[in-house]
Amino acid sequence: MSERSHTPAVIALPRPFASYAIVLLSAAALALTGQVASIALGVHAVAVVVALRTRLAPRAWQRSAWILNAGLLLASAFAAGLWLRGALALVALAHFTHLAQALQLLDARPRRSDFLLVALALFQIILAANLTDSFLFPPLLLAFLIATVWTLIQHTLWMEAMQAGETGVAQRAFAPRLWRTTLTASAACVALAFGIFLVLPRLQSGSLASGSGLGGAAAGFSDRVSLGDIGRIRSDPSVALRVETVQGVQLPPERAYWRGLAFDTFDGRQWSITPPARQLLPGSVDFGIRVSRTQAPPDLVQRVLREPVASGVLFGAGSPIEVAGAIGRLERDPNGGLYAPESTESRVHYTVESHVATPDVAALRADRSVPPAPGGERFLALPALAPEIAALALQIAPPGASDADRARAVETWLRHNGRYSDTPPREVPGDPRSPIERFLLESTEAHCEYFASAMVVLLRSIGVSARLVNGFAGGRANEFGGFVELSRADAHAWVEVHYERAGWVAY
Repeated sequence: MSERSHTPAVIALPRPFASYAIVLLSAAALALTGQVASIALGVHAVAVVVALRTRLAPRAWQRSAWILNAGLLLASAFAAGLWLRGALALVALAHFTHLAQALQLLDARPRRSDFLLVALALFQIILAANLTDSFLFPPLLLAFLIATVWTLIQHTLWMEAMQAGETGVAQRAFAPRLWRTTLTASAACVALAFGIFLVLPRLQSGSLASGSGLGGAAAGFSDRVSLGDIGRIRSDPSVALRVETVQGVQLPPERAYWRGLAFDTFDGRQWSITPPARQLLPGSVDFGIRVSRTQAPPDLVQRVLREPVASGVLFGAGSPIEVAGAIGRLERDPNGGLYAPESTESRVHYTVESHVATPDVAALRADRSVPPAPGGERFLALPALAPEIAALALQIAPPGASDADRARAVETWLRHNGRYSDTPPREVPGDPRSPIERFLLESTEAHCEYFASAMVVLLRSIGVSARLVNGFAGGRANEFGGFVELSRADAHAWVEVHYERAGWVAY
């Protein structure tokens, strides 16, 4: 063919089917994240169907700049509304690109290229990569790469034919033998991307996604924590979790807790998990791993987005029964804490099925606190403490009442006699007492770690098996997005007491 002009040709022909392939693949990748509202997915699906049905005979409104621009303004307003209501910036961008792509597909006006459609699809793939860890994403990405290369090769040939004035040749440019070129070019792209991935340092987009400019994995959630660690975490307003309830009823913020790790050994200053060894749980967590022996069905299923955590701890409401997600291997410590050690520096999505129902007061009063077997004696062990501590415990919860009533009496005493403060008791040079002794016998003013530690110490002093638990509590409900967002400032510590029949019960 001979080229007649260097002026870019205006294309009035229908879009090739390859363009629809990249649109569908990018839309599938975004849908896979579970972060795109059903209404946006529905509008996009309707747009694809309409565009295909009117591909050869577009309607008049598909050529109206007023209607199409009005649609773009609505898409912008929808995305901006999501962001203003608390959605992540990436999620708002995902909605905008998704709806803008639908409009671009419906646009039947003469165009100079389809590169904008390809660019929107590529942007959606990048957003999806930041919003999902699904094992289905890599094959979708590979299919998208092949479809994109195929589309761009066809588009280049098409444009050359159009510029040469050979419309008939342009419409026959999509020869099957182009597949060999397409696959070769795709393989070269994959090889180049892999080489760049290995050579260049990776840039994480956590700050954009979460609104945090701090970056890095949150410390303080490991198998050994000192008094004050939770307080330091609480000074950071960065987003830590976003939780969507899939099944069951989410508890109100004042009763909502997401458990991280439980600690059994206390030396007066530091909590630890003994023994620290973890067990690798068999199976594929992509399809779900059962982490509890209970046969009771879950009464709460939640989808969790967790930002980087130094030890890869996974958080869940109540007692987790099953965990699923593309999080690599799954490990469990002796106290039931769950870890995804390959996720310490990355954001992960996972689904956790939990049992959150608690026994009623009458059932607990009829029960008794006993150490779990085997090795339960560690939940009664205490460091050397001033004798006034044991005397205080007996004064607060004298013998004769049920273990449940005694536990509640200790909790009530701490509520009434303590004062919450983000400033822990200061160290006194030369004072041999531990921070928890000074807290109980002097000021009774500190943050949640001290209150929870004090409750465990008092309960163990009267023979009630207890442990300290850390995690997150409260959060802010986003009614529009249908999720609860928790920041590192929502880090919290509380207490679990072990009963013979009820098992571990939270206080």
